[in-house]
Amino acid sequence: MWRCPVHVQLIFRIDEPDTRMALRTKNTATSFPALCSDALVREIVEQILSATPDVPLLLNRLQTELHQPAAAASRILYDVVRQVNSSLFPPVTKLELMLSEGCNLACSYCFEKSALRKRRMSGHIARAAIDLLFDYARDHSSLKITHFGGEPTLNFEVLSEATRYAEQKAAAVGKTVSFHMTSNGVGFTREMISFLADHHIMVLLSIDGLARTHDRFRVDRRGRGTFDLVMETVRNLKVRQPWIGAKMTVMPGAVDDLYDNVVGLYNLGVNQFVIGHATGVKWSVAEIEYLHAQLCRIRQWYEGRKHQHDLRIAEFENEPVKDHGNYFGCQAAQTGISTAANGEISACSKVITLKPDEVIGKLGDVDHGLTHIHSRLEMTGCQTLRANCEAEGIADDFRGGCFACNYEEHKDLFKPNLQEYVFSNLFKAVREGKPFRQGASKGC
Repeated sequence: MWRCPVHVQLIFRIDEPDTRMALRTKNTATSFPALCSDALVREIVEQILSATPDVPLLLNRLQTELHQPAAAASRILYDVVRQVNSSLFPPVTKLELMLSEGCNLACSYCFEKSALRKRRMSGHIARAAIDLLFDYARDHSSLKITHFGGEPTLNFEVLSEATRYAEQKAAAVGKTVSFHMTSNGVGFTREMISFLADHHIMVLLSIDGLARTHDRFRVDRRGRGTFDLVMETVRNLKVRQPWIGAKMTVMPGAVDDLYDNVVGLYNLGVNQFVIGHATGVKWSVAEIEYLHAQLCRIRQWYEGRKHQHDLRIAEFENEPVKDHGNYFGCQAAQTGISTAANGEISACSKVITLKPDEVIGKLGDVDHGLTHIHSRLEMTGCQTLRANCEAEGIADDFRGGCFACNYEEHKDLFKPNLQEYVFSNLFKAVREGKPFRQGASKGC
């Protein structure tokens, strides 16, 4: 199993022959000098291993010393950065495309609300992101692309283009790629539904419950509930895609209806549930304990129906045991990345939307690759996060939680959110069928 290195220099040294080979880049138009100077090689490596790499500076130095145009210098840097990532990290096999940073709804709890803009991803950026995924996947044969937003259907033209491009690229190199989409379920046309079915795009719809619950929080720009519109989409999708998933966000004030909501949606045709508590809001002790009771009731109902093979609730499946030393953090930035509409890359879509004018935890961009090696090392190695969990006395049964939730609470990706620690123990207790003692958890 891959282990993030403690000291980069033990694995990657600028004197390695393979490092310099990356500078013998060729394309169909130009042949480059056999080697850059030792000073330039060292400068490139030191920059991309620094906390804040200066990409424009590197591009300028490459153009000046190699006497090459901007596009050629950019490609050299891309190849060097890709090689460094290959030396330090596992293959990237999962990509989120934030096709639209806008949305046609105004949900009260939306984690993206403060960062929503009207930017839409261009076809050029979508293709470049897919190229990067295939380059960084190395010899891994199975890839996953998730169409995300905002609301991805607002940019369905590029969604379609990106899907076809990835399919063609996968066929050309002997790989397989699966497609997924997370959507609010509003505004689906027949043409969209046909395309999703024809290209086997698995759809996860945001449905928070039956009408009374859903319409309290998931409203359009005029404040009107959207449950009826979403259920129309469910019915239309099921004509072509029998398996429908629902992403349920549970608000503190709606816990008492959770069991009825899950059972009711199942009876209306939903097959898979992703149940998550609302983050960024404070939960009382009583609300958390009642959530535990509701989840236990749902789990008991679920256990009696699993044999029917038309239902899955991932939160109730036992997780495989993972080696403590190799598993910390939420696993973002290891094998999965997310691309913003403008081509910047971070660990996941939720991290990308933390600030409207800046990508927190930036990993790079589609033109130059994952240039921010230091940031990726911090997110995958989690040394700071682990140390902070140890300082809180929670490292033995908590892996640090969600980077975005940590930032929402502390403006720090690597300082654990103690409320998330409580919820981690809650879901673990439900999954294992054990009692949940909230008083034994910190942060209560």
